[in-house]
Amino acid sequence: LRVRGETNGVEHLRIIGRDELIQMEPHVSPDCIAALYSPDAGNVIPYEYTIALAENAVDNGAEVRIRREVTAIADDGDAFVITARHWEPRAYVDATAPPA
Repeated sequence: LRVRGETNGVEHLRIIGRDELIQMEPHVSPDCIAALYSPDAGNVIPYEYTIALAENAVDNGAEVRIRREVTAIADDGDAFVITARHWEPRAYVDATAPPA
C-alpha cells in the first residue's frame, strides 16, 4: 500500500510501529503490530461532503435556498449580493397544475 500511495503521489507515507500506533489511536486492537500512516491523504464521499459544507454554512449564518438560478453576484463592500431566479422542474409544474 505504501508503494502504491507513493506511486500515486501521496507524500509523507510511513510505517509506524505498535507503540506509536497505540499512542495515536488508543482504541485500536491490541493485536496490531504496525500501520501505514498517511497524514496527507484522505477520502471523501462527495454527496456527504456537500451536505456537511451546507450544514456548516447554515451553522455560521448562511441561508440555503433550493431551486434557484444565480443570475448575478455583486460585492457591495460589506457582503456579496446574490440575484437569483426561482425555478421549478417542468415535470413538477405539470404534475401540480390544475386540470385544464
